Amino acid sequence: MPALLRTIVIVGGGFCGTVLAANLVRRPPAGPTRLVLIERSGAVGRGVAYADREFPYLLNVPASRMSANSAAPNEFLEFVRANYPPDSLAKANEAADQIRYSAYLKRLLLPAVERWADQ
Repeated sequence: MPALLRTIVIVGGGFCGTVLAANLVRRPPAGPTRLVLIERSGAVGRGVAYADREFPYLLNVPASRMSANSAAPNEFLEFVRANYPPDSLAKANEAADQIRYSAYLKRLLLPAVERWADQ
């Protein structure tokens, strides 16, 4: 008898939904699984906290402590250094703005999308 396809549905693509989806992709459950991320705005990684605003609000945590991946504690800091001008965030103890953090969260899902597109 073939294994049943399990469906995991995540409602909300803000920080929690995006990070949960990224972690499920990094460490998929056993057996055939379909992952569905539902976000009414169509933009994952933003949510209320990291939505576009007229002013780029700074986060209240240093960039060196903002990684969403416990296995790579400097992942967010490295993302900013690789994708933005060098003077935008040179020090680990500086705060980043919510726009950059939203872009980082969205980037967490790209490997999953690319991997599933190849299947």
